[in-house]
Amino acid sequence: MAHKHLKGLNTLRFFATFLVIIYHGKHHLNNMGIPFGDGFKILDQGKTAVDFFLYYQVF
Repeated sequence: MAHKHLKGLNTLRFFATFLVIIYHGKHHLNNMGIPFGDGFKILDQGKTAVDFFLYYQVF
């Protein structure tokens, strides 16, 4: 059985993964009192990236 997926989906998944990793790093640094990424809204898009993964799950 062949998997059906959108062309270019792996590229989008790469960027979503990158956003999740950066978001977690920013979150932990801020919890330790180290300011990181203040003023960059793109770094706060971790939840959006996780929602993307949940919506486009491939079984």
